[in-house]
Amino acid sequence: MVSRMSIRFCELIMGGVMLEELFDENTKIKFYDRPVAVPYSYRILYKISQIVLILGTVCKRGGCSSLKLHIISNALLSKNVLDELNKVLDNKTEELPVIRFEPALNRAINYAVADAFIEIQKSNSKLKLTEKGKQLYTEIIENNDIMVLEKNELNIIKDKINDDVIKKILEKWGASNVKN
Repeated sequence: MVSRMSIRFCELIMGGVMLEELFDENTKIKFYDRPVAVPYSYRILYKISQIVLILGTVCKRGGCSSLKLHIISNALLSKNVLDELNKVLDNKTEELPVIRFEPALNRAINYAVADAFIEIQKSNSKLKLTEKGKQLYTEIIENNDIMVLEKNELNIIKDKINDDVIKKILEKWGASNVKN
């Protein structure tokens, strides 16, 4: 059963279009039984919401690089990776957090740009929320029932993770993982 909140969330993502407006009485929807459900963390709507939440919480001023977005997104998926990242941010370790480049995040970035939730700045190629993205961010923040863990985790790291830290992580990662 689909909740009223998830219908409203879908309508917001789709630009305020009511679901009934998308389908007429002649539209047939087919459901196919799949052997395994797609995990929530790979679903486009979740990823777009995660991107908007990261940009709105951590990268308010100048935008966010794609690399920074990947590092933060990956940390939100695993408590262990988040703990590793926190240790790096607090200068308690020299070990690097795991850096994964997630195809699902790249696809979600493309959809978020296409749906005008985010834009890519021409001057520095950083991602930034649009007015529509800021509206979605406000709705996510005001709703106490969705993305609760993500909100809490981002509030912990938001003031510690900056472009200098990302640059340091990338330099160490490159030095330790790229061989001549």
